[in-house]
Amino acid sequence: MRTDARIPDLVIRQGETASAPLAREAHRYADSFTIGCLAAALTGTVTVEISLDDGENYHGFQSPPGTDVAIAATKAITILAPAWTHIRVKSSSAEAIDRTFQVRISEEIGTI
Repeated sequence: MRTDARIPDLVIRQGETASAPLAREAHRYADSFTIGCLAAALTGTVTVEISLDDGENYHGFQSPPGTDVAIAATKAITILAPAWTHIRVKSSSAEAIDRTFQVRISEEIGTI
């Protein structure tokens, strides 16, 4: 059976460029993450960054290789089968007000 759940939001605070990271370990059984922008407008271009080393360093997430994954105002993206330790959203400019990105996970449960 497939289940979907909302997990904590990623928020870029006013005057900042990056959200606090979301740890993958807390959601290790999820096979997809959907991130949706609630804002009607964004100050900068917002992209997804991942860490492969427990949040020490972040890299732009690309799909397909060579194309940064961006999230536009009022739009959503889905990342399938993620293999990272932390994820965050990052703006190219300091955001004028708090920007909230809702996150939902999907996972298969109850199959033996």
